[in-house]
Amino acid sequence: MGNTDSIPVISQAKSLVQVISSDEEGARKTQENFLRQCPVVSQVTSAVQAIGGDEKGALQTQLQFVDGVNNFVDGIPVVGHIKGGIHYACGDNKGGDAAMKSASKTTGAVIGGVIGAVSGGPGGAVIGAISGSNIMDGIITGCDSAISGSYRPYGNISIITNLVNGESKSISGDIFDLVAGTVLEGCMGYGIYKSIKAVKVNKTTNQRVAVLEANEIRYSQTNEILNPHHVRYSQTTINQNALDIMKNMKENGWNGEPVDVVQMPDGRLTSIDNRRIYAARYANIDVEANMHHYSDRIPSSMQERFPNCGTWGEAIQQRIKKQNNSLTEFLYGIPENPRFYNATWYVQSVSTMS
Repeated sequence: MGNTDSIPVISQAKSLVQVISSDEEGARKTQENFLRQCPVVSQVTSAVQAIGGDEKGALQTQLQFVDGVNNFVDGIPVVGHIKGGIHYACGDNKGGDAAMKSASKTTGAVIGGVIGAVSGGPGGAVIGAISGSNIMDGIITGCDSAISGSYRPYGNISIITNLVNGESKSISGDIFDLVAGTVLEGCMGYGIYKSIKAVKVNKTTNQRVAVLEANEIRYSQTNEILNPHHVRYSQTTINQNALDIMKNMKENGWNGEPVDVVQMPDGRLTSIDNRRIYAARYANIDVEANMHHYSDRIPSSMQERFPNCGTWGEAIQQRIKKQNNSLTEFLYGIPENPRFYNATWYVQSVSTMS
């Protein structure tokens, strides 16, 4: 999964743990690795060494950095396998073994994360990725040991073996690497879950739609839901529909077609549609959305709804500007829930759905 010594913050945390456990030499070595392996930092280190006349040290830093990049590439599924094949073709069996093993370990984590995400949600994805990585460690250890005729542990199994046999060069450092590596594998699993969840196929249109957290999306209106006693009858149907949508989503999950969501110039999302965003927030569920960039052209079918607008950005700005002065400080939409003219009416209406 990579070398924790080259990762900012994690490397410093590891050094701190080593210092606390009286392993000053291990802490020094960790930070030396960080200075020579971390991108950017290693180049600065090398430049300082060269300027100071330590050309040999500068070269060693560059070589160690290249070695770190090499190890990182080894851990990329498919890429690492191809790289391993090239090593073998060039007669570099050691380099081929290293690349194949590292890429296979990551592949195990990915496969485990996918299986876990599909079968057990975010928790399953985390456990699956960690389990997949460790299972692959076991497979590699078993195959390597069988081929060589002697015990040759790999990955986490190697770390644990060294700790148990008292052969660890830095007990605190190895324990940290074991824990940090497991956490990173779990994060990979969660990332896999988020990636799988983020894309869904709409059964009606057979098109891909994004799945977003409702709180990530801003409103383009501030008063979408109104007190029926304060508006004409033509508006009461809309309000009742909003309550029906809230109740339906609370009981059954997302309801209806995907909403249209625009990525604004500030990078955040604002929805063209508002009631179902509010309902999704109320129901604490994710939103199915058609994602549009600010500069994307709107389809001809939307021209009547948004006259004189050529892009989704123009359409959503037109919708925002139709609101009252309460949106002047929110040029790209309002993050808070729409306000209600009669809070008592709203509380009574929602309480009937609880």
